[in-house]
Formats: sequence, structure tokens, C-alpha cells
Amino acid sequence: MTDLRFLDAKDTFLERAYLALNNQFPSRDAFDAYFNGIKDDEQKNLFLKICSLLSAEIGWLMCPIQTR
Repeated sequence: MTDLRFLDAKDTFLERAYLALNNQFPSRDAFDAYFNGIKDDEQKNLFLKICSLLSAEIGWLMCPIQTR
């Protein structure tokens, strides 16, 4: 059985994916159309997984370094 945990939580991970890639699309509708154009569930899951990693990296880079 294939692990589709990112696709199973699509609402959460699709939002994170958009935050990571929003500058690559002219609108949210264009982004959603791109995602919906991915036909295979395993490929959709992989897309969300990769974007989740990107959004985590972007969040880490944007987080200010705190010093004591």
C-alpha cells in the first residue's frame, strides 16, 4: 500500500505548497489548476511532500536568529 500522507492532508499541505511557490504562479487559481492537472495521486503526494520541505526551509531562513 502506498503512503499518501501528504495527499491525505491535502488542505494543509496545499496551502504550504502555495506559500512556497506563489511567486511562480500568476494567481492562486493558476496554482490550483497546476496541482489539479497532476493526474497521478502518487505524483500529487510527491509534489506536496517536496513543497512541504521547501516551505519549511523558507520558514527557517526567514526566522530571525535570536541571541541572548
